[in-house]
Amino acid sequence: MKKEEKSGVSSGKVLRMAMQERGLTQVDLADKMGMKQPSISGNINRKRMGLDVFMSILDCMEYDVMIVDRQTGELMWKVDNGK
Repeated sequence: MKKEEKSGVSSGKVLRMAMQERGLTQVDLADKMGMKQPSISGNINRKRMGLDVFMSILDCMEYDVMIVDRQTGELMWKVDNGK
């Protein structure tokens, strides 16, 4: 994935790209999270998603959320998922 593809995208698009990278369908992800597929779909297609939901879904797919300084490109922090 190119750097420009990662910037300026919605949370739903990030989740769809992550699912594609992992080869997961919404049904697969729902099963992993102990949810039903419509719940996953609703979260992914929502215009605004809570950070806790976003991070939980990414965590389930074994991704981390990182904070990067836009001015320097330096990695500043890894966001703890609360576990």
